[in-house]
Amino acid sequence: MRLPRYTRRMAIGLPVACGFNLPSDAIVTDPLLGPFGGTPVSVMEPLAGSPALDRAVGPCPATDARGVARPQGGACDSGAAERPVAGMPPGGGGNAPHLSIASKLRVAANLKTIALKLACPGSAGKCSGRVKIVRTVAKTSARKKTRKVTIASARYSIAGGKSKTLRLKVTRAGRKAFRGHRSLSAKLTLSVTDAAGHKGSQSRSVKLTRAKK
Repeated sequence: MRLPRYTRRMAIGLPVACGFNLPSDAIVTDPLLGPFGGTPVSVMEPLAGSPALDRAVGPCPATDARGVARPQGGACDSGAAERPVAGMPPGGGGNAPHLSIASKLRVAANLKTIALKLACPGSAGKCSGRVKIVRTVAKTSARKKTRKVTIASARYSIAGGKSKTLRLKVTRAGRKAFRGHRSLSAKLTLSVTDAAGHKGSQSRSVKLTRAKK
């Protein structure tokens, strides 16, 4: 019996005679998988360089067995576990949940808050942590060419399976950075801890756009 298309993507160390002879199969001796573990389903997460990375063909579930969003790369990883993006802890033995972060965020017209919607996977039980948005700006000092300015930050706590729109408080320096600009590029960093105490962090570039008055 063949498994569903999105679960059967790689054969490991098995001869073609076993029936694993599709173009998407990879006959290898070392699949480069992490330790067996994790919640709520134990998995073996692909490590860096694993032939399972981005190997799934066709449609795949929106999340892996633990609730990590799929795909993280150009395609879904083969198997029950998706390797999280850079910044997340490696291995399958209890990873923190991965939260999707929009690349474009809306800033209030009065420059007081920035809206950020986050969803906590049900498998995490609870997601809590801190969000911080930082922008690198030019500095007039001869000793330092650039400096980092905190645009906004906030702490959050979201129940598993729920979503929440956070209102990040814009700092005085953040309001100053918007002078003469309607949009800015910045870097968002997010820390996350689930109900089991697994910790992780994520970061991505974001575009901040001020709403019209």
